[in-house]
Amino acid sequence: MPKVSVYTPTYNCAKYIQQSIDSVLKQTYQDFELLIIDDASTDNTSKIIKKYEKNPKIKIFRNKRNLGLNETARKAIDLTRGEYIIRVDADDYMDENALMLMAGILDKHPEIGMVYPDFFIVNEDGHIINYFRKMKVGEEVELLDLPAMGGCTLIRKSCYEAIGGYRPDVRWQEKYDLWLKFIEKFRPHNINLPLFYYRRHGNNMSENTKKLLEARRYIKENFIKGKKIKKSRKILAIIPTRSKFYVYPDFPTKKIAGKPVMFYPIQAIKEVPDIKKAVFATEDADLAKEAEKYGIKTLLRPKELASPGVGIENTVNYVLSSLKEKEKYVPDIVVVLFITSPLINSEHIKEAINTLLAYNADSVVAVREDRKFHHKHGKYGLEPVVQQRLLRHEKDFLFEESGSLIVTKREFITKNNIFGKKISHIVLSDDEAVYIDNKFQFWLAEQIIKNKKIINKLA
Repeated sequence: MPKVSVYTPTYNCAKYIQQSIDSVLKQTYQDFELLIIDDASTDNTSKIIKKYEKNPKIKIFRNKRNLGLNETARKAIDLTRGEYIIRVDADDYMDENALMLMAGILDKHPEIGMVYPDFFIVNEDGHIINYFRKMKVGEEVELLDLPAMGGCTLIRKSCYEAIGGYRPDVRWQEKYDLWLKFIEKFRPHNINLPLFYYRRHGNNMSENTKKLLEARRYIKENFIKGKKIKKSRKILAIIPTRSKFYVYPDFPTKKIAGKPVMFYPIQAIKEVPDIKKAVFATEDADLAKEAEKYGIKTLLRPKELASPGVGIENTVNYVLSSLKEKEKYVPDIVVVLFITSPLINSEHIKEAINTLLAYNADSVVAVREDRKFHHKHGKYGLEPVVQQRLLRHEKDFLFEESGSLIVTKREFITKNNIFGKKISHIVLSDDEAVYIDNKFQFWLAEQIIKNKKIINKLA
């Protein structure tokens, strides 16, 4: 019986699959089998695979119809015989020492259930365009909310089976689903060596940001549904709103795509079933009356709390104190939503709550990934924040706070802060993360709301 089972699901990957297969066969560690499943390819893939059919280490299968990556991967794993399993996609390939180093970790450390390396990103022609370094589990990172790369992750088959494997209803981001279930029960480990080559090209499923984010939201929601999490948790939503904004004096009531700006966050909250109590906090009595038309409880806060430069934690604490004193109400989780981000919807709120619970985080913030190169002013003018452009270190990733949504456990709210120590995040796409602080952003938000169907097709 082989120690390691490598499996390669493939569909129309004739251009790359030979390099992928050869990278497995050239491993310095030879105690493996390779299972290749052709998911009913219509290009030259089957002809290339056929060249390897006499190799005793290789088993070749072909689906009669296209089943998709997830189902094909499930089928492949069912056929594996090894103690450890690893997926190598047909457009990716491994360093020759990958199996030796990773299998060695699992052999020596029975408490570890999964091991994964750093990796190179290559283009269609195989030229390295970036080096991706993951943070060291247990040393550099404790909150494991950044999943391992799906490919080239060696996992004990017994662990895979214990967590139920790939879910049949998840067709996108199946590795994310597996990661959530794995870290709940087992310990991951990573090697800070680039042992894997991830190919980026126009046909990568992961390039569709919109579908990727939607898939993660679905996965988190179903993960939480399956857990015995306290049903009686109380979730409070707060919309802190000033009556005056410098963008437009009447900003909260100004129409955007036919509705007042403040309508959008109120409506988003009403569409989240788990939120039983919501408060619109403002210093303006007339504005409070307008908000009540949309069926939300209002609370007049002191005018000084609405002054520019006064932290939002002051309003949050004022609302919490008022509800405790007047209604004996003390929430477990607090959601803070801002009217300056009208594109935040109920799905984002639910995802933030689910993220808080799934990772047992203290707080969650909505962010947008910032992939640009940044500079700061130094002795001789501008200096790059990240010195090496080729090296992408996970700890150097930049996330821009969207200014739209914060979810936090009430126990971590203090008079000076509303964030706990363990802060997770949800990622918004560019069209979801619009923050209105000028008239152009107002115009942009309106165009996005009016043309949502067109924008979704472009994403």
